[in-house]
Amino acid sequence: MCDRRMSSQALLGKEHGVVKKKVVLAMRLVVLAGARSKLPRTNFSRELNNVGGLALTWPPPKMESLSYVYCFLLVLSSCKLELGKYAKRILNAWFSNLWEMFFAITMERTLFEVGDCVLQNVLDSFNTSEKSLQQDVITLTKWMQTQPHFPEIMEPKTLQNFLIQNKFSIERCKQKIDMYYTIKSKLPEIYGTINPNSPGMHRARSILYSVLHPRLTKEMCRVLFMKVRNKDRVNELLIGDISRNFINLQELRMREDVVFGDVMVLDCQGLAPLLFKVTPMSMYKSTVLIYERVYSLRLKKVYLLNLPAVGEKILSIVKKIMLPKLFERIEICTAETLKESFPIDMLPKDYGGEGYSLEELKDMWDAKFLEKKDFYDRLDQTRIHENLRPGKLKDDDILGVYGNFKKVDLD
Repeated sequence: MCDRRMSSQALLGKEHGVVKKKVVLAMRLVVLAGARSKLPRTNFSRELNNVGGLALTWPPPKMESLSYVYCFLLVLSSCKLELGKYAKRILNAWFSNLWEMFFAITMERTLFEVGDCVLQNVLDSFNTSEKSLQQDVITLTKWMQTQPHFPEIMEPKTLQNFLIQNKFSIERCKQKIDMYYTIKSKLPEIYGTINPNSPGMHRARSILYSVLHPRLTKEMCRVLFMKVRNKDRVNELLIGDISRNFINLQELRMREDVVFGDVMVLDCQGLAPLLFKVTPMSMYKSTVLIYERVYSLRLKKVYLLNLPAVGEKILSIVKKIMLPKLFERIEICTAETLKESFPIDMLPKDYGGEGYSLEELKDMWDAKFLEKKDFYDRLDQTRIHENLRPGKLKDDDILGVYGNFKKVDLD
C-alpha cells in the first residue's frame, strides 16, 4: 500500500507516537470486534473500501486469517505521515466512523457466550436457587476475609464458579480455593513462566492450537480444541506449555464464564515428536493435579483424533494417574464422529464444519490475552503468604514435601 516508512528516530516523535498509539489501539479493537462478530467479511470489505476513499480488497486471495487486519494497520502505522491529508483522512475516518460500531460489537459479543438461562439451568440441575447461590458466595467471601495468608478476596463471579464446580459444597470450595493459591508456589515449573503474553507462551501458541470455542454445547459444556499448527516446530513444544495454556484459559473462564462442564477435542496428528519426548512423570502428575484438585474439572468427554501407535502407551500412563470415571470418557474417533457430535455451524472448518476455523479462534484468543495483559501481570504476583497460614493445608499430602510428587508405579 505504501513503501515509504518512518525511521526509528521519527517514530519517537511526539506526533508520531500519539498516532501510533491510536493505531495500535484500533488494531486491537478491530481484531477483537471483527473476530468475535459474525458480520460477513464482505461487509467489512465494503466498510474498508468506503473509509477515506481507501481502495482495498479485503481479504486478499487465500487469506483466511484476521492477521491481515494486523498487517494492514501495522503498515498504516509505519507509513510516513507526510502523505498529508489523505493519511489523516483515513485515520479520522477509522476513528470517527468505525469506533462506535466496533465498540458495540465488542461489547455485545464475548469469547464466552452464555445465554440468560444457562445459570438458572445449572442451578436447577443441582436443585438449588439463585438466592442460595448468593448466600453461599457471601459465606465464602466472609471466610476468605478471615484467612490472612490469602493474597486477595475473590470476586463473586469466581466464587460462583468454584461453587458450581464443587457441587455447592462449601467445605470443598474452601479446600480448592486454598489449593488454587498454594499450588502456584508449589509448582514453579508450571507457574513460573505462565503469562500468556510472554515469549514462551507466544511460541507455544504458534505451534499448537489450544483454544476454547465461544459457544456452549446443548449440555452447557465448553469445548477445547487442540491441534498442531506448525508440524515443523513440534519439537520445540513442551508438555508444560499445554498445561500453562489450559490454566490461562481457565483463569478467564472462572471470571467470565459459567463453568459447568468440559469437552475436549484433541487432534493427535503431528504430535508424535512431543509424545516421544522424555518428560518427567511429575509434569504429567502436576497437570492432572491442577485439573482435578484446583479446578475440579468436570470433564464430560474427550475425543481423540488421529491417535498414533504410541498413543496407546501414553493412554496406559494416563490411566495410572487419572480418575477412572474420567478415563472412561475418552473416545478414539474420526472427523465424521465430530460431525455427529457437534452442530455443523459450531464445528470448526478444519473438521468439515461451518464454524470458526482454529486459526480464527487463535486470533481471537491472542487478542483476548493482549486485552487482559494487566490482569495476567497481576496474577504473576499473586502468591500465598505461607508464614501467615493459620493451619495445615488439608491437601498438603497430595503435594508431598515442597511440591515433589510421590512416585507413581507404571508397571
